[in-house]
Amino acid sequence: MNILTFDIEEWFIMDDARIIPHTTWQGLQSRIEQNVDTILSAISRHNMKATFFIMGWVAEHYPDLVRQITASGHEIGYHSYYHMHPAQQSPVEFEDDLVKGLGLLEEITEQKITAYRAPNFSVSLETSWIYPILAKHGISVSSSLKANTSLSDQKVNSKPVRIKTNHGDILEFPLNRVSLPGLNLVYSGSGFVRLLPYPLIRLLFSFSEYNMAYFHPRDFDLHFPGHRAIGKYRHLRSSINASTTMPKLNKLLESYYFNTLGEAFTVYGTMRHKTIQL
Repeated sequence: MNILTFDIEEWFIMDDARIIPHTTWQGLQSRIEQNVDTILSAISRHNMKATFFIMGWVAEHYPDLVRQITASGHEIGYHSYYHMHPAQQSPVEFEDDLVKGLGLLEEITEQKITAYRAPNFSVSLETSWIYPILAKHGISVSSSLKANTSLSDQKVNSKPVRIKTNHGDILEFPLNRVSLPGLNLVYSGSGFVRLLPYPLIRLLFSFSEYNMAYFHPRDFDLHFPGHRAIGKYRHLRSSINASTTMPKLNKLLESYYFNTLGEAFTVYGTMRHKTIQL
């Protein structure tokens, strides 16, 4: 199964959102609306739907954009309020963030939000405490960690895993990684799609029965603004080969059928999975 997801955040959101303080974000050039329009037009041409993980800050400042995505028939998930990694928050801070963001998205969409993605797929053994909190607030499906990450005493492979908590179960859909000597290679989204040649991407998609594709609006931006706080390396990493992203996505959408995370949950939810008890 192939799953199509987008993390809806502005171009100035990097791995660590503290690099540019969120109190200054509103004064920076906005690129998100035009880039999301590009994404919506592309997937509409292929008559497919996707899951859009939306930051609380984006929903707060661009509620009409959230409504536009919802009206186009796509699934909405939550992607933290200010793109803080769980490791940068206490459990109380994480729960407050979750409640605030879910409440805002549900008010805008008039829908129950049941999907969550941690920034940068950053959940690890040390932050697995988020799962009971997610389940407590109605999250039943997550895509928050990279394959080959250990939770409890088990390693999560490139396939869904059921996580049991005292507040209910969550089905975790990890980001694919191919294990090579000394390297865990990601191939199914964002900068990796921009960097890798399409024949290799398609080959790796074909080898796996499960592929988690993910992109950001900036992946499609041909005029990435940049910021002195980002630095040359992050600027290059965020913008290199952006002109190749849409052609590669179009080829993938022509070659494979993609599901939303909710659709994948419906299918995988009835199957037996590796289970991790937290």
